[in-house]
Amino acid sequence: MIKSLSEVKEKKYYDHLLCVMGRVVHDARTLNLADSLSQSDESVAVIAYVTKQDLTDLKHQQPGFDIYYIHWTEFSRMFHLWLNFLKKAFHARQKFSSGRLWAMDLYSVPFTFIVKRKSTVRIIYDAREVYSSLGTNAHQPFKQKIISLIEQIFIHKVDKVAVTGKLDGDFLVDEYGIDIPEVLMNLPKLNEWKGNNRLREELYIPEKDRIIVYQGLIYKGRGVDKVIEALPYLKNVTLVAIGDGSGVKDCLNLAKALNVSDRFKWKLPVPYAELMNWTANADIGLCYIEPLTLSLKYALPNKLFEYVMAGIPVLATNLPQMQQVLDEFPAGKTVSPGVSVQNLAFEIEDMLKSKNSGNFDRFIHEMRNHYHWDAQMPVIDRLKG
Repeated sequence: MIKSLSEVKEKKYYDHLLCVMGRVVHDARTLNLADSLSQSDESVAVIAYVTKQDLTDLKHQQPGFDIYYIHWTEFSRMFHLWLNFLKKAFHARQKFSSGRLWAMDLYSVPFTFIVKRKSTVRIIYDAREVYSSLGTNAHQPFKQKIISLIEQIFIHKVDKVAVTGKLDGDFLVDEYGIDIPEVLMNLPKLNEWKGNNRLREELYIPEKDRIIVYQGLIYKGRGVDKVIEALPYLKNVTLVAIGDGSGVKDCLNLAKALNVSDRFKWKLPVPYAELMNWTANADIGLCYIEPLTLSLKYALPNKLFEYVMAGIPVLATNLPQMQQVLDEFPAGKTVSPGVSVQNLAFEIEDMLKSKNSGNFDRFIHEMRNHYHWDAQMPVIDRLKG
């Protein structure tokens, strides 16, 4: 069932109620967790934002859990979206009860306490970012201070905390003195994705061109601009960015200034259920992250694993948690965040040659079979309590 939160009339009980202040159709972590919980014969619902197009996509996918949605207002500031989320959720608070409340980001933690009315109800906080040092707030200290204060207040009130990587957990233990969190990594479901020509056909990419793909938010520190700068040093290489964000316009302008607009393609985000079917078209997946904040320094993003699940090697920066994974399974290469444009172009060309020679194939297969969502069911069971 997919229903507007404001249309809920009768009281509903769920074994698990997941809340996230984001567009759930693009939220791999929430979708994967809700799906896993629903597979164990427990009732599951998600409260989240959607757009009109998201609704169409979700109804087409027919998820095995209920979704109660709030309409996403385009171009609204994050603060306004958060206030609207809490307002709508507050009005619906009497309509839900649950044995387990999952705050799938920091912004939804207050709502879980609004809904919780019994001491037996457990709250699980998904600290999917180092919220006290977010990349998007690198130059907004006041906003960052408010977000950090919210976490400081609530993190001692929840029953369990989940993080995406060990270093994130170590930081929270040192910062707040909490128990060691569970590590629930951002991993995709185990699947075999076959390459196709969807990207080439839709974006008019020549057959002779090799494709670098980037998926996710597009803003400063994510390496899209860096690869655009490297394109003049590369022959027959096209960069495709699938996503949205404040950096899109700058990237388009940069490509124009460098006369490589024909080799930089931008595509709006696609639903998570379809994403890797597009990614599998590419030759290399880009996971270039600059350590502008602690959250970015400790990054272990889902795209790192999704590229490999889609069957393509990954070009990442040598940040500690990503480097550890690629040392274990060399399904790609790492570079320094400060690498020169010329050296970056050299590393890309070297990766393309290695891919053509099949040098990454064994490691992609091994990493895919090791790092996948279903392998984390023991962690989810521990979080459930």
